[in-house]
Amino acid sequence: MKKWVILCLAAMLAGCSSERRAAEETASGGSKGCDIFEQCGTEASPSAKGASFREAYEALNGTKRGEHTVRTVAIPENNPFQEITGEEAAALLDQDGEFYLYIGDEACPWCRSVIEQAVQSAMDAGIETVYYVQIWDEDGNEVLRDAYALDEDGNPVQKAAGTEAYQKMLAAFGDSLSEYTLTKEDGTKTDLGEKRIYAPNFFHVKDGKLVGFTTGTSDQQEDAYEELSDQMKADEKQMLDAFFGV
Repeated sequence: MKKWVILCLAAMLAGCSSERRAAEETASGGSKGCDIFEQCGTEASPSAKGASFREAYEALNGTKRGEHTVRTVAIPENNPFQEITGEEAAALLDQDGEFYLYIGDEACPWCRSVIEQAVQSAMDAGIETVYYVQIWDEDGNEVLRDAYALDEDGNPVQKAAGTEAYQKMLAAFGDSLSEYTLTKEDGTKTDLGEKRIYAPNFFHVKDGKLVGFTTGTSDQQEDAYEELSDQMKADEKQMLDAFFGV
């Protein structure tokens, strides 16, 4: 786990019956999800070393970030989520067998919207392990993905290079991922010509091939901090139950 647990948070940013359809499913809500740390993330603050998955997520409960209150989540202590590095996740693609992978971050408000249902669905399905890769370090730096920003002329400039592991995951998962776009001040979008792993993204892999994908987020949810309606919760449950095979 991170050496530091992040204590403040800012605003931002279906299941299928067959494996083939699940592998081709695009992200719910398009590119809805966390991308840039300054828009999605938090200010880093020191905390206990070696925080568990549950401790890291619950440490942010009820903290303030500007006008927003970070969503409170409750994670069972004995949950199947196990953190690994991006390199370890990419290595799994070379192996036979089946695994589930969640890419996100406790500092991601969209991730916090779905994580309780994701944990419950995985446990209901009897999944022993869901591998977890974080997208940011304790200072908000990308530790997996590449990152771009727009210069004063509106041209994309690379701020961080994605790891080899990330490029390998893009190659494996690209058909199900959203396009990587940046929004200019006038509201127009610039397509960077590549796919993007946003957060949250959930992947189900068998023998190196993607057979299931979902964001777990309801199309009805427009704001990462809004209270989840009964319909949003039902949408999450339907997608994540189907993804994990409940």
